[in-house]
Amino acid sequence: MKKFKVFALILACALVFLFTACDNGETGEQQPQASVTISTPSASLDLYDTLQLSATAENTEESIAWSSSDPSRASVENGLVTALAVGTARITASAGGASAVCTVTITDSQAAPVLSVSETDVQLEVGSSLTVTASVMLKGELVDNVQYSWTGGGQVVSVSPQGGTAVLTGLAPGPAEVYVSATVRGVYVAAKIAVTIRDAGIAFDIANCMPNESGGYSLELYTLAADGFADALTPALTVFENGTELEDPDVSWQSNDSAVVRVEGNESFVAVGEGETQVIGTYKDASVAVSVKVTRTRIGLDGSVTLEARALSPVVLSGDIQGTVTDATFKGVSVFGSYDAAQKQLTLSSDKFPKDAAHLGEGELVISTDRADYLLDAALYTMIMRTSSDLDAMQGIGEGENGVICDGYYILADDITYTGASFAPLAPEGVVWSKGGGSNGGNDATAGITGGFRGVFDGKGHTITGLKFDASVSTRAYNGMFGVLHREGVVQNVAFEQASVCGALIAYSGSGTVRNVYVQYASVSSDADKHFAGTVFTGSASAGAAIEALFVNCVGTRYVNSGAIVTNQTTVRLIGCGLTTEAVCNGAYVISTSRPLREVVLSGASGADVYAAFASYAECAADATAQSVIAGWDQSIWTTDANGCPVFR
Repeated sequence: MKKFKVFALILACALVFLFTACDNGETGEQQPQASVTISTPSASLDLYDTLQLSATAENTEESIAWSSSDPSRASVENGLVTALAVGTARITASAGGASAVCTVTITDSQAAPVLSVSETDVQLEVGSSLTVTASVMLKGELVDNVQYSWTGGGQVVSVSPQGGTAVLTGLAPGPAEVYVSATVRGVYVAAKIAVTIRDAGIAFDIANCMPNESGGYSLELYTLAADGFADALTPALTVFENGTELEDPDVSWQSNDSAVVRVEGNESFVAVGEGETQVIGTYKDASVAVSVKVTRTRIGLDGSVTLEARALSPVVLSGDIQGTVTDATFKGVSVFGSYDAAQKQLTLSSDKFPKDAAHLGEGELVISTDRADYLLDAALYTMIMRTSSDLDAMQGIGEGENGVICDGYYILADDITYTGASFAPLAPEGVVWSKGGGSNGGNDATAGITGGFRGVFDGKGHTITGLKFDASVSTRAYNGMFGVLHREGVVQNVAFEQASVCGALIAYSGSGTVRNVYVQYASVSSDADKHFAGTVFTGSASAGAAIEALFVNCVGTRYVNSGAIVTNQTTVRLIGCGLTTEAVCNGAYVISTSRPLREVVLSGASGADVYAAFASYAECAADATAQSVIAGWDQSIWTTDANGCPVFR
């Protein structure tokens, strides 16, 4: 029996050891290790800014513990990091023996807080009250938890502060100043409130001024009297004392800034210059404040003027010009040369005349005197072209200041029949490419990103007949009129008839905009270098290139390759573009009766774009999509001919 008990005890111990071994993972399985991930591994903070970090832990039941390697530079609480001093600190999130780190760099942008108040000038009667509010802004945001200090008032005003607000109560007649201040992130800021307390027994009423929230009145004057504008006002003032209207009160008026408003004869306010100020009227111990804003008078002049850079004739101004002319500006740019007051002639400076299209075109010429601004409808252009010689002279404008971009605003003032031998482009692709950095940076230049024609060419609805490009006259003839069209360049509102091209008509490459263009070709050819021929972007177009409202008529057009007339040659394309085009077409159509249609449709354009080629006038007129798009074109320029196709008016 004793042996049996010993055996049972040994067996029980063995079973306990076996189960314990299983519980300890001796079956071969390993427990997964804990890990921690943090929302961002690095961050930059301005001094005193905060950043909320988050972290997650896996394979552990422990909560995330946050710590900072340098709490004097960056503190952290529940993941909220506060930047305290310039430098670097490591914020660590830990749990279950694992951790993750965010490295925080603290800089000082020197941004200063700004304290402002809801009222800066207060008018009260004895016994009445007004609540004013203070606030602090830092980097465009309201700062919370600011400790404000309110002082001043003396025996005139009582100040009852409560945080960022204070109730001002009139105690006795007279002026006083109340100050509010705070120290925000180590910077002291303050603001002043000017307070005037009136005797409760004395009241003012100004019938021809507007009451304002400060208990006073507001008035707007102008630097020069004109229709609807007043440069002076005599206040219609009534004074009451103990409820009785005074017959002839002795009120004294004083302007706080005589450079803005002066008081004449102690009764009239007269505008002097732009700005804002107060005019204070005082009777006994009471006073009333009139806040006066003086605005420059703007007067429209009759007529209009059109000027171009190469022929700046004097401008004769109509109307009565008051004061001394000090400047003339157009689209924010000074173009003032001189002014002859006797002849009322304004001369613009050729040196100041804008060179870029952004500051040219149609707008207002603002002639400024020391009294007012006079506005004249004006149009300023680089060139106004009326003849074939003018077109050729446009080529003489040459390249821009950096040799890569040319700019300006060019318009047609009449229909032109071109008689030149061959037109040369303003921004030839080869020149733009080489001066833009050759094989590296030159690609951006010829893409119209950093090079090309950045200006505006506006036909104003006119037609150029017989424009030709001949490779035997100019090796760059395949470039068309502009060569490279910059992404800001625009060619618009122009018709070409009997045009002959050996490459592009408008631009060989680039990324600008071509809109409202009608083309009728006499001949289209490709040169010996096999440059693609057609209307626009025949070499390539980059992102941003846009074709809007383009109609190409090739009925009767001759197709030539290296001098020989051809009927099927893939380098002759009527619209372009090159094989890498990214142009967006919002209406581009071709009528071609003798070319295979596969050769006239844009290559590589998006399927959502609207463009098509038709084998006859009737086919175009019958196409519902094309007719719908064409109906939306600018009807001041376009009309429909007897064939049902769009033409210029």
